[in-house]
Amino acid sequence: MSRTATHIACPQLVLALALCGILPSYALSQQVVTRVAPPEVRTSAEISIAINPVNVNNLIAGSLARGDGLPGSNLTYVSQDGGKTWSSVAVPNPDGRTQGDDVVLFDANGRGVHAFISFAGLWEERPAVAANGIGLTTSDDGGRTWSDRVMVVDHLNTKTPFEDKPWLVFDRHRRSSHVGNLYAAWTRFDVYGSADPADKSHILFSRSTDGGRSFAPPIRISDTPGDCVDDDGTLEGAVPAVGPDGTVYVVWGGPRGLEFDKSTDGGLTFGTDRVLVETPGGWASTVEGISRHNGMPVTIVDASRGPSRGTIHVNWIDERNGNKDVFLISSTDGGETWTAPQQVNDPATDNGRDQFFTWMAVDPADGSVNIAYYDRAATTGTRTRLTLARSLNGRDFRYFPIDTPEFDCRDDVFFGDYLGIDAQLGRVAIGFMQFPPQEPAPADVQVFSAVLDFEPSTCDLLPHGSRFAGPEQVTVQHILIGFTGSIPGKDITRTKEEAEQLARQLLERARAGEDFAALVREYTEDQSPGIYAMSNVTVTPPKSGPEETTAEQAESTTQDKNWSNPATDQPADVFPRAAMVRAFGDVSFSLTPGQIGMTEYHGTYSPYGWHIIKRLD
Repeated sequence: MSRTATHIACPQLVLALALCGILPSYALSQQVVTRVAPPEVRTSAEISIAINPVNVNNLIAGSLARGDGLPGSNLTYVSQDGGKTWSSVAVPNPDGRTQGDDVVLFDANGRGVHAFISFAGLWEERPAVAANGIGLTTSDDGGRTWSDRVMVVDHLNTKTPFEDKPWLVFDRHRRSSHVGNLYAAWTRFDVYGSADPADKSHILFSRSTDGGRSFAPPIRISDTPGDCVDDDGTLEGAVPAVGPDGTVYVVWGGPRGLEFDKSTDGGLTFGTDRVLVETPGGWASTVEGISRHNGMPVTIVDASRGPSRGTIHVNWIDERNGNKDVFLISSTDGGETWTAPQQVNDPATDNGRDQFFTWMAVDPADGSVNIAYYDRAATTGTRTRLTLARSLNGRDFRYFPIDTPEFDCRDDVFFGDYLGIDAQLGRVAIGFMQFPPQEPAPADVQVFSAVLDFEPSTCDLLPHGSRFAGPEQVTVQHILIGFTGSIPGKDITRTKEEAEQLARQLLERARAGEDFAALVREYTEDQSPGIYAMSNVTVTPPKSGPEETTAEQAESTTQDKNWSNPATDQPADVFPRAAMVRAFGDVSFSLTPGQIGMTEYHGTYSPYGWHIIKRLD
């Protein structure tokens, strides 16, 4: 069961590049937009999507799925080609429960996780069979095969309390003392849907220290409960996030607005809740043509090595402007202080029309903030589009319309509670729902993916996969020739003109047959021997765990980004091409074994100077 992508050169994206001030001359930009669910799925919604940090061509997704002959009520989807095609995998469901509220993610070494709620008898007054909990399954082969279901929490022979809307995150930070931990946060209803004031909702939390094979008994982290109506008065939408030092942050929605808590001991204990901001209109609100809508918060911490490393970002939707808009707040001091709410959707086109169902990803390679949302600013009625807002600093956004047809909405068909997005090494993958465009629209909704490749640290949108063209892996040795001010921390006295002259002389000498390794030892401004193995899309997992890394090694890693994989914050034996200086990767992958080439100095694509490169393999 596989689907093939539609490859589209999108004029709207060329316009978006012009707005960014950067328009590549060598090719039109492309998006890859693909139906994810197989044809036998009549209704699919609430999609989560994740990019494997050690192989950016490997994506996984999960969603609820309804249709004749399906093995259960949700599916796992897998792509091995960057979202061009997808296959579907049945989710383990040994006791035939209803499963949904799907969330997928990867750990630093590429272990995939698909988590979901799992229940029976919830909608029956006196069910013959009752159970409910949160389960997950794991994959160590990129999603091809999955483990048996493991329960994070489970209640047998009862439908109360009810566990709802989980979200999970791995600690992927090598310097954290809790690296590898898997954290889960969710809502517990005393009695789901109850209007009895005695029945309450709470935010619960659990952790796994063995990669999701088992979980500690949950703890309650919310100090003030909500009601059980499953509306604005309910505590919902808890999303955990992890900082580079291992601090765990959780934000959720409730009657007081967005509430915040954190743990500094790996999720063992939490502090006192704080209200970050009120959310006018509440987290549950009405959108024309949508059966139900929520603007629950999404929380992510910047794991890049850029100036925003460690910044906490929170994204949500509320009605402070009279209609539904997308907002962002950020904290650079561990949640002590926060920026004022910033409108993400373009204020210049804000005409009182609604934006809804937002989700956010922060790329650990460059700290870019990528926010997807449904957009009605340029439509009428229930006509809806999908937009990606991208910011390099968390303040200034550029807008990329996703190249999928506008669609009409139907409030008699469940559209879901959320969409999904992930970002790794410049690749942004969005999972989203849309109604088919046929008139009249059939009573179903389907999940799709859109994959966009950006030059890291820019709004430069590239043809899909172009940054990963060439052989699968190369090993090169290089000489770096810099000039005054080109290499941070290096005291170099030569001018840029002198550096260029020296680089060209060394290129001629190397091509004339001089010992390349000896030239490296004598002239390079990088570490000798200057040998790098690079992969187009993958990174070899680390050979040693964090307990084998010395403090000196850890400090060395933080000083030199080339000695770790920025997608996972892990040491790497093979570096991703996307994480290297752009021109360095382009030249390296263009060489044949034994051939020698050189990158010219460029302020963006080769900012450290001239690289004389010899391919070794």
